[in-house]
Amino acid sequence: MADYCEGLAEQHGSFGALMQHFHAGYDAAARTQVRVLREMRHKLFRTAEAVEATRETYLTAERDVAVAMARIEQQLGGVHDSTSPGTMPQPAWIGGYEDQVAVDGVLIAPRSHDDRMNRQIEQIGGTLGTIDDIWRWCFGESLLDQVFTPISGDWGRLRSIADGWDNLGTAAKGVEDNLTAFKVRLGQTWQGPAAARFDSYLNQWRNALSNERVMTADLAAFVRDIAENAEAAFVMIATTLNLVVDIVLTARKISAVPGYNQLKAITKLKEAASAAEKIFEVLKALFDLVESFTAYVDALVKAIDEGNDNAPAPSGAVAVPHAV
Repeated sequence: MADYCEGLAEQHGSFGALMQHFHAGYDAAARTQVRVLREMRHKLFRTAEAVEATRETYLTAERDVAVAMARIEQQLGGVHDSTSPGTMPQPAWIGGYEDQVAVDGVLIAPRSHDDRMNRQIEQIGGTLGTIDDIWRWCFGESLLDQVFTPISGDWGRLRSIADGWDNLGTAAKGVEDNLTAFKVRLGQTWQGPAAARFDSYLNQWRNALSNERVMTADLAAFVRDIAENAEAAFVMIATTLNLVVDIVLTARKISAVPGYNQLKAITKLKEAASAAEKIFEVLKALFDLVESFTAYVDALVKAIDEGNDNAPAPSGAVAVPHAV
């Protein structure tokens, strides 16, 4: 068995160098991921602030309209728009408007997916310990520490990030729905050029929020895809290694019987060698996955930047009716 392990190590080069290559790629991905998490945290706060600013903007506009209407009522009797026939909202009604959606209720912290991750690890089972023992015996390295521990943590965090983007999209839709309801209700009692200008202003906000909602949905789906790929890679590697362990243990049991089934033992060891070849193929695929993951994260950062660079929310003064 020792000769087999030595031959395998020689055939594929230094396993330590292989692990060093893995660490270099994974550390780079981890550093990038930390940067992305910080970007996302800033984005969460900025979006929450934008949501609140949106609310304050249209509530301020609402109060401005109410004040203007009161002034017009005092000066013109309160029955017509200053430039064209129409009705005007009563200040008492405007001040009593309530949001249709409680946006603060959906801006919650993303849930943890640690339980799901732990269940997946438990399903793979106690064979992880056996896998690690045999790998350490062959190569002097802990496969559990080198591969499974870092990879197993990825998909839970990524799913939580996706949940965060879902929450942002829901919040944006909530504010959009509130604006729509306010716009419809206001249109029932206020017509005229000033009302049309205010309606156009609200439409700008609705369009900006709609774009934000679509962007957050796309990012949530994108991050969730990465999480599923990381989870699938973890299961694939564990399954392959588990197969090798079964073959090696079977071969050892057979070869331990004096003078019996030695040919079968040799056959099983050959199967183990073939399966071990697959291990290195999987590890190489894992390195490629890490590099791809880094590229995914870079693309995610770019997507966040592009999202922040979307058409800015309207900030012009709201046009309100005034007496002439």
